[in-house]
Amino acid sequence: MDRLQTITQEVYNLINKHCPGSKSYFESHLTGVSNYAAMLAGKREESEELAAIAGMLHDIYQITHGTIRKHAKLGAPIAKEILVSTGLFNEKEVEIIRHAISIHNKKEMIHGSFDEVLKDADVLDHYGGIDFNYRSLYDGDEEAVRYESMMEELST
Repeated sequence: MDRLQTITQEVYNLINKHCPGSKSYFESHLTGVSNYAAMLAGKREESEELAAIAGMLHDIYQITHGTIRKHAKLGAPIAKEILVSTGLFNEKEVEIIRHAISIHNKKEMIHGSFDEVLKDADVLDHYGGIDFNYRSLYDGDEEAVRYESMMEELST
């Protein structure tokens, strides 16, 4: 089993344990973000594998604690624990993923290139995946700006 498959299985186990009633939502959203992250990482010359793994883990706090409040900041240590427990990642890889997860909700700010991959992948899935009504649920001007910018980037 490769590293992405290992993390995906760990996340799916946590979904089944903590929120089986939301299984289809989380599996769809996390897979969507993971796929978008890999695609964007390839285009932006970042690690596709690490981006896909960050996408699978980015909402781990929502899964384990059932709330979106501070989920990025509080989810990062959980993601780190999962990554370390597998023994498949070095310290630098763990930190890259942990950091991106910790700030993925700060879409109004610009951070490092890898961090932006995760933020943008989350926005793409909000706009085009299972969360397609996201725009009507939240007044997410910063996400709208990101989405429009990505549409320009991806059309070139």
